[in-house]
Amino acid sequence: MNTAKTIAKFLAAVALIVILVTLLIIVNGLNALISQPSQSILIAPIKGIEVIVALPKLEAPVASINYSKMTTRELRPMARDRHIPKWNKLNKQGLIEALSA
Repeated sequence: MNTAKTIAKFLAAVALIVILVTLLIIVNGLNALISQPSQSILIAPIKGIEVIVALPKLEAPVASINYSKMTTRELRPMARDRHIPKWNKLNKQGLIEALSA
């Protein structure tokens, strides 16, 4: 009977250690995602364990577009897609300023 209690305590301790290590891996992975956005991140660099998470590719900045050569009809859908307030009431210069911001 004493052996059964000892085994139960040992198994409980092992389960607690497994839970703590799992939480450590999750926290380490989230910290890596927040602090180092790159194409892939090595989560939980614990000896013998490697979990790699692939991140989506970041789009190129849109600021390189020359808006002044575009027409108002071309600029308005871009403003709508970027959720610019009152995009349909802006003139060409207002659209250019809003899209460039």
